[in-house]
Amino acid sequence: EYDALPAAARRLHELHPEEYNTLDALGIAIINAESDTQIAPLGRYFSTLNKQLLAVYDLQQPPQKTLIEAVIPNGFEAPEKGFEKVIVNGTAESALRRYGLSLVSDNLWPPHLSVQIPTSSMSISDLKIAILSYLTWAKGNGSAADLLGQCSKDEMPVFIVETINQIHRIINSNVGTTSGTE
Repeated sequence: EYDALPAAARRLHELHPEEYNTLDALGIAIINAESDTQIAPLGRYFSTLNKQLLAVYDLQQPPQKTLIEAVIPNGFEAPEKGFEKVIVNGTAESALRRYGLSLVSDNLWPPHLSVQIPTSSMSISDLKIAILSYLTWAKGNGSAADLLGQCSKDEMPVFIVETINQIHRIINSNVGTTSGTE
């Protein structure tokens, strides 16, 4: 999540510079909360510094969501628990297939997932399972960012594109220093 959203924003800027800026260009500092339970405490801390707060996070249970919403005025809750699921279930088949096949052709598919090697004839449900397994295994090494970084706007998950659109609206309607937590 930490690097996937900025990668998606960079890709949208590359494809549609008249509509999108990178998150850096918008003045957003990305902070990795590392755990859902740290979002609200980080929000409280940054609010004492008079920072504009944005947060992108997984689907939450009501008590945790209430804590986050109490301190983060601009929160973007994913439709599922697990960012990798959001990406796999929201990314177009063409992009998932292209990404999976590129991992295989570049000899980057891990041996321990050899029973799930993506192929051009693999069903979409099996492909999603394979890519989800890969992204979960590779969590933290930028793989989700790599996947989103090769997508067209129409291939990206709707949640990601809508979140970036909302962030642009918020930043463009407010002047000031911005800090993001995730």
